[in-house]
Amino acid sequence: MCGHVRRGDDMQSPGLVTTVLGRSLRLRCPRCGEGKFLEHGFTNRRDCRICRLRFEREEGYWTGAIYVNLITTQFLIIGGVFMLMFGTDLGLWTQISLLAAVGVIFPVCFYPFSKSIWLGMDYFFTGATWAQSPSEKDSPPLDSRS
Repeated sequence: MCGHVRRGDDMQSPGLVTTVLGRSLRLRCPRCGEGKFLEHGFTNRRDCRICRLRFEREEGYWTGAIYVNLITTQFLIIGGVFMLMFGTDLGLWTQISLLAAVGVIFPVCFYPFSKSIWLGMDYFFTGATWAQSPSEKDSPPLDSRS
C-alpha cells in the first residue's frame, strides 16, 4: 500500500513537512514516496506510476521551480562569498572564478531537485485537489502493490 500523505488537521505538522521535503529531495512522488519523479536525465514523468499523482501540470507551472532554483543558488553564492572571504587566503579573482563556476554549474545540476521540491510544496499546500484527471479516478493504480 502507498504511504499517502493524508489531508486534514495535521496538514501543517512538522512531520508532514519533513516527509514531503524528504520525498522531494529523493526525487520521489510527494504523495506516496515510492514513484520516481524523473524518467531519465532532466525529463520528469507525466504522473506517478504508483499512485497516479499528476506531475505534469499546465503551461507555466514550473516557473515556481525556477524561483526555488534561483533562491537556492543565491544562498549558496552568498554563503560561498563569506566562506571564501573570511575562511581562505585565495585571491579575489580566484574567488570570483570559483563562485562564477558554482553559479553556472549548480543551477543546472539542481534543476530536477527544484522541480521536485516545487511539486512537493504544491502538494503540501494544495493537497490532492489536482492529483488525477476525472478519467483516472476510477481506475486502479498501475502498480499492483498499491
